[in-house]
Amino acid sequence: MELRFTHSEATFTYFAATRAYLERHGKRGRPPGKKSQRSLGQNDMLEALQRLQQQLWPLNGTEN
Repeated sequence: MELRFTHSEATFTYFAATRAYLERHGKRGRPPGKKSQRSLGQNDMLEALQRLQQQLWPLNGTEN
């Protein structure tokens, strides 16, 4: 948290306070334990579609 006393509240004073805070403390990283997103390959998508089809056929009464 950054506290500054200024004559008026202006956007640029907020920008200056934010910049000072980031220069002093650095940018926050991601929290530990968070997994990054991974891209799905074609095999992953096919496997997901097959699982979905297996789950849906009992609901609509047809077997594909």
